[in-house]
Amino acid sequence: MGLQAKGRPLPWPEAKNYFGHIREHGLIQLVNIWNKYKSRRDDIFLWGEEIECMLIAFDDNDRNAKLALDQDEVLPQLESYVDVHGGESRTVPSFQPEYGRHQIESTPGSPYNGSLSDLAKVEENMRTRRDLIRQHTVTKNIHHIPSTVATYPRIGVSSDFTDPVQEPTARDGSILFPEAGLASMHPRYLAVADGIKSRRGGPPCVNIPIFRDFNTMHPFEDPMAYPKYREFNDEALPYDEQVHNRLVGAGMDEILAKHFASLYVHDPVVVFEDRLHQDDETSNEHFENTENMSRAQKRDAVREQKFWFSCGVHKEGGIEEMTLDEIVNGKASFIHKYLDSLPGEDDSALERQTIEKYLELIKRKANGSVKTTATWIRDFVRSHPEYKQDSVVTQTINYDLLKAVDEIERGVRKADDLLAKL
Repeated sequence: MGLQAKGRPLPWPEAKNYFGHIREHGLIQLVNIWNKYKSRRDDIFLWGEEIECMLIAFDDNDRNAKLALDQDEVLPQLESYVDVHGGESRTVPSFQPEYGRHQIESTPGSPYNGSLSDLAKVEENMRTRRDLIRQHTVTKNIHHIPSTVATYPRIGVSSDFTDPVQEPTARDGSILFPEAGLASMHPRYLAVADGIKSRRGGPPCVNIPIFRDFNTMHPFEDPMAYPKYREFNDEALPYDEQVHNRLVGAGMDEILAKHFASLYVHDPVVVFEDRLHQDDETSNEHFENTENMSRAQKRDAVREQKFWFSCGVHKEGGIEEMTLDEIVNGKASFIHKYLDSLPGEDDSALERQTIEKYLELIKRKANGSVKTTATWIRDFVRSHPEYKQDSVVTQTINYDLLKAVDEIERGVRKADDLLAKL
């Protein structure tokens, strides 16, 4: 999501003139935060999570499932709900825009702590947020629902994959992909889309790996993919040496200083005109604005890849390559040690039982006895009667897949090969 400031985002030619200002004051703000909090000890462990839902429009008569461009209408309703029911309640969640008009992001109303009771509340909290998005989405159209599947399979295949239909315009970087019609109207994301093109001098080219089946065309013609770019790298992390040295000089340890210095090899994503000048003693906006893993992107990485992982903490263990099965179930397993270290509570036995079910599912996915979501989706498509082993997800396959995902989420369809019998 990133920093959600309000104001007028500067276009790229203007914004780049202030990068030095933002980097310098962001570093000052970071050092101020470090100096203010570096001596704190024994704070309560607080953490959070977020869910990005895409909105799907089902046409049961035509057996079609499109992206529902409902963010502009549904999000204000959700924000009004939070305003009415929020207040001091930590159970009322927060909702934010995401990059696409078919997406809504949700977070808990307040951070979780490190207790067993809060760990056991995560699933319920996630489900509550999805249910709230569903309630406010179906109010607009009973056939529109939220889905947490990671990728919409047919994005960009034609101009008719959205509801309402969006045709490519002169603003778009592709003659096939209605980018301007899909982008959120939030100023931040409009600036991100325009900034990417301006920095590169034109629309970027993103080549999405294709699952090559027996009858897949060579080359496989794939329209421009969704313009949200990430690179994952298992190589040494680049960092700004001057920033690193200043942080070490301020008393920050070497590892943490390198982490923060790595954020300074990138330019700020968005610059807001009326947020340029901040009080560095009280604000961290410029630091927030300065904000890796090729093996995990490979097919069937859970069973076939190894990952660098720490065998212990501090000086007790080194770092070595291990499979996920070894990390989760083997010599690096540390989850139960952490749970055993938590203080007991009145309902801790029941909550621990709930958490053990989650851990059992994770264990089975790590050892390959239960499918990952990616494998389940791939197997669903390849076993569909309309699939021709040509890497093409047809309209009907897409509809059946997203219907199945929705039914699993609502608990009306069994999927023991995905969720196990727990």
